[in-house]
Amino acid sequence: MARQTALFAADGAQVTGIDVEIPTYHLNPPLFFHVWQENGFERAFKSLVRHLLFDRGYRRKLAKLYPQPVPYARLDTRLMSASQIAFPDETFDFIYSIWVFEHIEDVPAAVREVNRVLKPSGAAAVFIHLFPSLSGGHNLAWLAPGEHQPRYIPAWDHLLDNRYPANFYLNRLRLEDFRKIFYQHLNVLDEDTFEEGDDQLTPERLENLTKKGYTRQDLLTRSVTFICRKLKRELP
Repeated sequence: MARQTALFAADGAQVTGIDVEIPTYHLNPPLFFHVWQENGFERAFKSLVRHLLFDRGYRRKLAKLYPQPVPYARLDTRLMSASQIAFPDETFDFIYSIWVFEHIEDVPAAVREVNRVLKPSGAAAVFIHLFPSLSGGHNLAWLAPGEHQPRYIPAWDHLLDNRYPANFYLNRLRLEDFRKIFYQHLNVLDEDTFEEGDDQLTPERLENLTKKGYTRQDLLTRSVTFICRKLKRELP
């Protein structure tokens, strides 16, 4: 959520971002060792590599394309779990999440927390990358299957042999799982799905994946977006 927090702040919004890991908008030796202590050496090393290979170039490009300066030094980003949000009830006018809920272990708890801290007049927009989809294994080679089709990693490898597993947590929930949770704990106003991979889903692959319990919808739905309002429950 770090980049979204930065862009909202650049537009003048009073915004607070939360993350389970220490944000590294600017990485220096003290911050590197702080990340190492809090999140382990592997995470600190990944932050360093991303900072050197991506972050600086991203900020330079953003400065050219975005009309407002991004106040990185003043961003309010806090270490916090989405399943235990440390804010009072009905705090926020707008809650935004993109490509996060597929990494949350206790999704029902996180959705209940969104409902709790959302104001009655507020709204939430949640974008979720679905695990059973062609790119849902989060293998970099398949993140943009329409642009590039890798030869050495089979399509839907993460659902079959899983020879190239992601080195971070994915909860493996399907579209219907997320629908059940969101419609139970939030007032869902709109839902939008995006599909991919139809050209890769051969009859043989469909047969093999169907045997593993996946439907055609599971395999072809890359993402879902839920637009929600607070769910007002009647008192017992």
